[in-house]
Amino acid sequence: MKGRLARRSVVEVATLAARGAVRAFPRVAGLRLLLGSVLLEGGRKVEGLRELELAFDLGRAETASVLGVALRRLGRPAAAARAFERALALDPTHPTAAGERDACLAAAGASLDPGGDELADLLARLAPGRPPVFMEPGWRPWALSLAFDGPMLVVEGVKGFLIPGDVEMLRRLAAWLPPGGTYVEIGSFMGLSSALVASTLVAVGNHEARFYCVDTWEGSVEHQDLEVIQRKQLYHIFCDNIQSAGVAPMVRPVRMPSVEAVRFFPPASVDLVFVDGDHTYEGCLADLEAWWPTIKPGGRVLGHDCVPGECVDRAVRAFAARRGLELEIHPPPASHYIFELHARGVTPGPVAAQCVAAPQ
Repeated sequence: MKGRLARRSVVEVATLAARGAVRAFPRVAGLRLLLGSVLLEGGRKVEGLRELELAFDLGRAETASVLGVALRRLGRPAAAARAFERALALDPTHPTAAGERDACLAAAGASLDPGGDELADLLARLAPGRPPVFMEPGWRPWALSLAFDGPMLVVEGVKGFLIPGDVEMLRRLAAWLPPGGTYVEIGSFMGLSSALVASTLVAVGNHEARFYCVDTWEGSVEHQDLEVIQRKQLYHIFCDNIQSAGVAPMVRPVRMPSVEAVRFFPPASVDLVFVDGDHTYEGCLADLEAWWPTIKPGGRVLGHDCVPGECVDRAVRAFAARRGLELEIHPPPASHYIFELHARGVTPGPVAAQCVAAPQ
């Protein structure tokens, strides 16, 4: 009995000391990590996880890894996998995060109820009431100086297969997202579109938005000849670009095929899906079929590269006909054939001044 009382007293003293340190230095991840660990040790799980999540948001790879360990020990493998994934995004060379993430994903896949709250936790958020993101000191919105390197657009040193009109349209889409809304990007490549969206979300003050980048980072069929694909460097380049853009705390990479990642998003939970992944007919159609049920009422489904007569265009038209949807396409120079699908009679949100209703 005396031993338990003594241990309790030590935990309470440690908690008070850690709280005082956090109040004095609220942006030091290690102190929040210490406080969260002490609270967990004292059996105060909700408060402890809250502090660990605050530390996690400060953007330190080791903090994210430690949070993953804590969540795994608490029997929350899905949320733990998300924490380990963030650790990898912040530090692709992290020695244990990849193995821990894969083990937790395997455990989560075997134990989660597709309709349960825990499943939504994996990619939606680590806990209710997640605080605003703490951006890096000195962060500034992108100046958007545009240049070209062969067929690739270069913005602030980040390359991607976009045209200038796409840049403006992506910024408008990000600005449209409701406060705290969920935006899913399918196909992120080197991170140009991802950085544009995340930078805009911060610039408009939507710090609580949830922005997911879903990709295998193994390259599409048409990109297999690129050196970065052959050397398996694409994910590292993506992480470096997101980090250099100063928006890593806003970006949640999901490194798996999109038709597998969708199981972590409950029906009617997503405000906007932007499809720019597999450009084959079968792949694009599979993405549309998989992600359409996740859209909230009033949400939006858009995508890139709907070039007339090509695979994406045929897949989008087939899906629209099957579902009885209306299709709008934004041709150059407004964008590189960004498309939007919506129910008949529904007016989509503003995107660009130039668009055309696609003939059925």
